[in-house]
Amino acid sequence: MENQPYQDVQTKISLQMEGRMISRFRCLLTSLFLVIFVSGIGAASERIQNFTFEDIHSMDIRTVSGDIRICPGNDAKLKVELKNDLDDPDRLDPIVEAEQGELSIEEHFTGSHVSGEIYWTVYLPKSAELKRVKCKSASGNMSFEGFKTEFIQAKSASGEALIDSVYTKEVEVSTASGSVAVQASDVDFVTIESASGDISLSSVRSKEQELSTASGSITLENVKIEEQSKIESASGDVELDLLQLPPLGLEVSSASSDVTLKVPDFGDNFSLTISKGENGGRIKCPFEYTDKTTFRNDDDDDYGMDRYYVKHGEGGPDIKLKTYSGTIRIETDTKGK
Repeated sequence: MENQPYQDVQTKISLQMEGRMISRFRCLLTSLFLVIFVSGIGAASERIQNFTFEDIHSMDIRTVSGDIRICPGNDAKLKVELKNDLDDPDRLDPIVEAEQGELSIEEHFTGSHVSGEIYWTVYLPKSAELKRVKCKSASGNMSFEGFKTEFIQAKSASGEALIDSVYTKEVEVSTASGSVAVQASDVDFVTIESASGDISLSSVRSKEQELSTASGSITLENVKIEEQSKIESASGDVELDLLQLPPLGLEVSSASSDVTLKVPDFGDNFSLTISKGENGGRIKCPFEYTDKTTFRNDDDDDYGMDRYYVKHGEGGPDIKLKTYSGTIRIETDTKGK
């Protein structure tokens, strides 16, 4: 019993040392976990690959989920930059090749359930003038910026499409749910179709347009149409702010939403046909009507249409505006209304 205090002290010291060892072990485990975690982040970090080509006049790009951007570069050669930010970068097996002046890009993946982002950027030589550019993607966005070409075709299921500062003869875009925007561009023929995406044109000159969407809206601002245009939306609003009336005619319809037409000057010669549902829809028109009719497709048709006509002068553009249950608005500075 004489050594009991000493033994108690020894036991206490042993317990303290054991506690310190456990604490140090926990710290070591934490440090090891952090090293593994950081290493994992580094393994999944972005990879960049570059490809260069000469004498390219056409492109055919097909992606699954990768975004596509085509724009001017600073080099004499065409450069393709691939940024691979997938969780497992090795799952992407890209094909980038050129044959007889056509650049081909395709995305191929190994396995399934791939997650992460992929970005394709094509940098064009400053003097590049292309024959055609074709892009197709399931969910990737597409952007065409600041170059000349004869033809652009873009198809996407859910991705968005942007055409900015492009000079081309023809643009053909189709999407399921992605929006489409064309701005500051000179395009002879524009065809855009979308199931539910919005369509917008801003500061665009074109000869002919055909725009259609099921449930999206269509907006034109500061647009010049030199020949004719046909615009359709099933349930979205259509708002047109035009620099002039298309000389060869304009057809605009929205089944259940509003149609707005703004033109500074209608001129002295034009004809205007405004149609709305017999039991729905409204019209706000600054011109006096020259005639009105109501028609049905057959005697059993419960959805008749009222048509209002405006005739000024002889000849000139034929403008047709139609809605079943929305409102049609016409805004103009034309004198002698």
